[in-house]
Amino acid sequence: MTSTKDKPATAAIKDLLNHHPDSLREIVRAVMQEMLEGEITRGTRDP
Repeated sequence: MTSTKDKPATAAIKDLLNHHPDSLREIVRAVMQEMLEGEITRGTRDP
């Protein structure tokens, strides 16, 4: 049977988001910034 209990990592993420709701926004912002910087860097190297 399938258990409905959360895995420890999932529970930790849910706990973090419950206590710090803006943390997801910061994570997404940081990831997007890294992606954009990578695209800019890669774009300047391509002929």
